[in-house]
This record gives sequence, structure tokens and C-alpha cells, in this order.
Amino acid sequence: MKTAHWVSWCFASLSISASAADLSESTFTQVINDVSVVSPATKTTVKAVVSTVLRSPELVRTGPNSRAELKAQDQTLTRIGANTIFAFEPQGRTINLQQGSVLFHSPTGRGGGTIKTGGASAAVLGTTLVIVATPNGGFKGIVLEGKGKFTLPNGNARDLKAGQLLFILPGSRSFGPTLNINLSKMVEGSGLVKGYSSELSSMPKVQAAMSVQEALISSGKVQDTGLLVGNNATKDTVTVVDAATFAAAINENKTAVEKAAKHDVELQDSARLDIQIFHRSASGKKFPNSGFKDISVSYALVAEDVTIKNVEGGLHVTLPKPWESEISDHASTFFGILASQDIRIKGDVEFHNPWLGEGEQAPGLVLNCKDLTIANYKTVRFDSPTGFLLGAQHSIELDGVTLRNATGPLTLQSRDGKVELNGVTLSAGGAIEVLAKDDKVKIRNSTLAGRSIRVVGGDLVDIRNSNLEIARPSSSLGSGIISMEAKTIVMSDLDLDPSHSNRPILLACTNGKLAPYANNPNGNGGVVRPGFVNWLHGVTVQGRDAVDHYGDTARPNPTAQVQIRPL
Repeated sequence: MKTAHWVSWCFASLSISASAADLSESTFTQVINDVSVVSPATKTTVKAVVSTVLRSPELVRTGPNSRAELKAQDQTLTRIGANTIFAFEPQGRTINLQQGSVLFHSPTGRGGGTIKTGGASAAVLGTTLVIVATPNGGFKGIVLEGKGKFTLPNGNARDLKAGQLLFILPGSRSFGPTLNINLSKMVEGSGLVKGYSSELSSMPKVQAAMSVQEALISSGKVQDTGLLVGNNATKDTVTVVDAATFAAAINENKTAVEKAAKHDVELQDSARLDIQIFHRSASGKKFPNSGFKDISVSYALVAEDVTIKNVEGGLHVTLPKPWESEISDHASTFFGILASQDIRIKGDVEFHNPWLGEGEQAPGLVLNCKDLTIANYKTVRFDSPTGFLLGAQHSIELDGVTLRNATGPLTLQSRDGKVELNGVTLSAGGAIEVLAKDDKVKIRNSTLAGRSIRVVGGDLVDIRNSNLEIARPSSSLGSGIISMEAKTIVMSDLDLDPSHSNRPILLACTNGKLAPYANNPNGNGGVVRPGFVNWLHGVTVQGRDAVDHYGDTARPNPTAQVQIRPL
């Protein structure tokens, strides 16, 4: 029996469709990190922004760890990888790829396209493809699902099926080898496939192709060589790399920050903080998993897992002093404890700022990890006017926990998951924010006390049997305000603004209205109506029924204490 041999994976992917519609205009649907649009005529550069239109011959330029997604009027999807320079030509369906990688996906029947790099050109037809420019001026293309066809200007053509890779050599007169690649390994490591918030519409077909390959491997009809495809090829050869050698080379070139992110740290005293601390410049532009888009973490402890261990009487940790270049009277400096996986807090802990000279601003503190869970009646305290921020890539779950910042703001933020608080006390001398903009916020049996309170959930904000207290409202902008935003807002057994600050309470939901009920809209037996503000039971304003103190789009009242508006 003949056994085929496959290389493990490659770095690119492209997809185009089959009609005659131009690709001269496409709209940015996602922008991740450093993405710029360059005008060839004026040489001006502007940051790419979601919902803006890219018009040929404008160039898209992405930096390290950066990506963008565009959609044309005919629904052709273009995903642009890191370190890429890319443009559509003014007419037709021609793509210029100066460097880097792109993925194209076109609905069936929308038309193919032509790929041009520094020294090669080919017409390409397929539904989901990846194209990667090679250093010698050619490119390689991979078919992720279905069938693809690559045609040179001289008419020579090659047909490819899902899981095959083809080199187009410089000069556009000949092809390099066609290789089978392991789709599962390629897709798993591809930022073009998995680095976006929305899944490719063709992903079920890609997974079906992966399943066919895996069945062939399991049956012994094909064999995975474990070799990685390089970027250099001739008509009859292609450079490959042993996986172990490649991994060793990658590890050798990792920064100290990346290596630290693979090691654990256990904190039992302040001295341990000096083990894996890095200045921002050591990691390039920013630290991994810093979590807060608008916060610049200037120096940080970086680890895979961080354990803050209980000691008798609680743990007191003094933050290291900032680098001199980071101390100023006009810039906010943050120290980060950044875990690529987990932060575990096993007992009460107080963080303290270092001794600072006259005029030096106290740094803030950021704790950030993949998922943050704290329970069992612990108290975590850090006092700083700059701020105390706790974040997670996914979920934040706190149960029976007290978090305090007596002199400044306190923020909880999930980047793409939920925030759930039960029996929690959040106490701040500044603003309190609880943010889960892509998911939901649930608060039960808890107290939030600060100069202002803001709660934001993507789909839902649900607060029950809790206290929202505005402490010492001042004349500063936003002070004394309670605000909530989500598609649906649910409240029960809640007194809004018990401090009697007479500041507005701002609620934003999809429909901009209080949920309508035939009888009492503040005691409806627990029925939640999506898209509305729902007062299930016992919602009051300064001790009085909240129904008597609101205005919304159906019942305008500009002087009402509670203002309900559309998102």
C-alpha cells in the first residue's frame, strides 16, 4: 500500500470568489492592534477604524501581533495578517501583496481574483484560501476547503483541493511543488483563521476537510512527517524544517518577558516581586495580557500563574518603585501583576505603594489574568488615586470578597467574558466600574460604594438585592452619577442613589424604555422582557417607588431622576 507523506503546517491562507464585482472598496469590520491606512498619493498615514471604507489604491499596513478584516459589497471577506502591506487595485479583482499574508473568503459564485507580489502573479479561484508572500518575490497559496485553481499569465494552471499548498515562483512562468499540509495543525495555529471575534462562515466546510484528513492519517493511508514548510522553493524543491529544531529556534529568540510568562511565581512577601519584573521597553510595545486598552502598564511582574499565599495576619506587599523615566506629575504609571493563566489569592492581602519623593505620583495597580476567581471572604486592598484595576481575558467571578481603594477608582473588567459578583463589597474613593462589554454582568447580595458607579454589559446587566451607594459626591464631572448599559437591564430589591445626591441615574437599553406591564411595572412577578429596563420588584429611588421618578422615549421627562435611553 502506498503511503502519502504530509508536512505539518504552513503559515498562510487565502479565499476569493467568482463574479465580476470590483474589490476597489471594502469596509473594515475588525481592527486589532496596530493597523494603518496609507495614501500612496500624499504618503499620509491614519489609523484604521471599524466601519470606515478602504478605497484603492490605499494601502493597509499592519504591525506585529496586529490584524484586520474587511468586507466588500459582494461579501468577499479579506483578513490581513501581522506585518503585512496590502492593497486592492483600482479596478477589477486584483490584490497587491507587498509582504505578509492574507486570507480571502468569497461566497460561491462571486468571482476569482489575481494575486500580485513583488515578482509573481497568478489568477486564483476558490472559496477559502490563504496567500503568503515569500522573501524571493513569489507567494504560496493554501486551499482551506473545496477546490482551488491557480493560473499563470502564460496559461499554465494547477488545480488544488482542500489541504494542499502551492508555490508560485518569481517571474510568474512556473509553479513550485504542490504539497499536502496538515490542515488541523495549520488552522489551530493560524491567526488569520482563529484570531477574530467572528468565525469564518466557511468554517464548517474547513472542519469537514480536516476530518477527512484525520481519517486518512488514522487509517495509515497518509503519514504526517512533522516537518514545517519554509518560504523558499524552486521548481522541484521546497525548504522544510524539523519541528523540534524550529521550536528550539523560536524559544531561543523569545524575549525575557515571553519566557517569564511560562514560569510561575508565588508571593509570600514583597521581596518576591523583584524576581520577574520588567519595564515596558523589554517587551516591545506592551505586555501580554495587560487587559486594559486605555491603560499603559509601565512596569510589571509577568508569570504564567501567580499565587498570593496566605500568612498569619494577612499579606502586605509593597510595590517596587517605578523607573525614574516613568515618574511624572502628569502621566499615570501602573504596575501590573500579569499572569498568562491564573492569579490565585489565598488570604487577605494589602498592596502598598513604595515611598515616593515630593511631587511624585503614586502608581496604580493592575491585576490581570485569563480567568479571575476569588472567594471565601477575602479582602484585597490597594489605596492609590491613580487606580486599582482587576481584569480578565474571559470571566471574573467573585464570591464573598471585599475589594477596596480608599483614595481612587476601582475597576473590574472582562475583555470577552462575564462578570459575576455574589456577596461582594466594592469600596472606592473614586469611580467604580464593572465592565463586561461583550457578555453580561450579574450582581447579587452586594454593595458598591464610590463617587460614581458605572455598570456595562454587552447583553445583560442583572442586579438584585444589592446596594448602590454614592459616597461623598463632588463637583467633578461624572461624580455622583449611577449609570448602566446593556441590551437588557434587570433590577430587583434595589434602592438607587440612597445617598440623596440628587444626581441623575442613567440607564441605556436596546429599546430605551421601561418594560411595559398591564399592572405594576415594578412588581411583575419576575418576567424579564429582553431589550427593556426591567424593574422586577422593589426598585426605589431615595426610598420611593422608582416608577414615579423616570422618563424614557415613550414617557419623556427631562427632569426625572431616572433617565432611560436607547443604546
